[in-house]
Amino acid sequence: MVRELGEELGIDETAIELGVQLAKRSADHLVGGREVRQVERYFLARVSLDDVNPARATQPDNIREHRWWTEDELRSTRDTVYPQGLADLVAAVARGRTPAGRSGLPADEPGLRPRENPLGRPRLAL
Repeated sequence: MVRELGEELGIDETAIELGVQLAKRSADHLVGGREVRQVERYFLARVSLDDVNPARATQPDNIREHRWWTEDELRSTRDTVYPQGLADLVAAVARGRTPAGRSGLPADEPGLRPRENPLGRPRLAL
């Protein structure tokens, strides 16, 4: 994950605060005439605006542009955005809810479950 951020967006790996897995999805499709299963995992990663520099990318993968999105823009865009429900994930993280775990999330379906905080009071975790 960290390596790919450097390769595709030119972000120095020391500038990345990598968090927990937020979602996972898989899809079957043809590559070179053979059916393959692609598994995508989505992680919370915090970087500053200044750390993103596509000019430093070593493998830009035809990325034509990058930008920061607001929650409202994610909710109102007509563009296809993955994972499904990304705006809800962003909103939950912004409110301090964290994902329940790094694995086992259903495809395109992050789940909420109760989690204990250090004070012993239940809170919701995404």
